[in-house]
Amino acid sequence: PIMHRMACLRDDLIFFIYLFQRYKYKTDYTRVNEFGQCAQPTEEMLAEKEKEKEVSAAASDRTEQSGNETVRKRRSARDKGMLAEIEKEKTSAAAAADRTEQPGNESVTPRKRRGARDKNA
Repeated sequence: PIMHRMACLRDDLIFFIYLFQRYKYKTDYTRVNEFGQCAQPTEEMLAEKEKEKEVSAAASDRTEQSGNETVRKRRSARDKGMLAEIEKEKTSAAAAADRTEQPGNESVTPRKRRGARDKNA
């Protein structure tokens, strides 16, 4: 029974430490999380958001004024690699279709793989 009482006392101490920390260190609702969201934004944050909206609106006006010119989006290396793979697949599929359409290919059989035993025989 004494060990149980000590364990309960330990749990009570940890609980009181938790309550004290919760009282001492309140939650900061003006803090921005990893997604850029805030529960209670300050006046500074709101003013900064308005400036960003104005800048983006001005940038969109500039692109509209440019006329009929098309603006190309820059591609990343990953996008370029994916496009190259797609082109390879298309060309290889087209080449395979050409090979099967040629007359006389029906008699061609694929080679057998030779193992270590077949080489000596």
